[in-house]
Amino acid sequence: MRAMLDPLFSEYLLRIGNGVEKHHFCNMVKLLCNIILPFEEDILSLNNLINIVFPNLHDYIEKLNYMINCVILTPKNEYVDQINNILIERFPGDTFKYLSFDEVLDNTQQGMQEDFLNTLTPNGIPPHELILKQNCHVMLLRNINPSQGLCNGTRLIC
Repeated sequence: MRAMLDPLFSEYLLRIGNGVEKHHFCNMVKLLCNIILPFEEDILSLNNLINIVFPNLHDYIEKLNYMINCVILTPKNEYVDQINNILIERFPGDTFKYLSFDEVLDNTQQGMQEDFLNTLTPNGIPPHELILKQNCHVMLLRNINPSQGLCNGTRLIC
């Protein structure tokens, strides 16, 4: 989205894609200073990033279109879960908790196996405990009804 609204950033991305952007000595692209946040400490740096990408979460309901176009990309799902939990805490409104229902085929140790299953969060499957708030963003992880537009990757608002 930023590439559409910021012509300088768009040109920068094109230079990277075309292989003409300056490289570091280790053959990596040097990022522009205005898109880098200095690292201070894990939680402090993460909070700074969230505050820059999602400023004024309490004014969010008035700016739904703005918030839909904001995103934080992470290399691992565990970071996604951590950022989502922080954002849900900050988001205004009451929380709604949804629990998955898992059962095992062998009932001899069902309690222990269910507890273990509830700790797993494989790719493409929501966590055992999903906490949402009204007007927060969600993304579908499965094709529910493609003819109605409810496909994997569709972004919705609760």
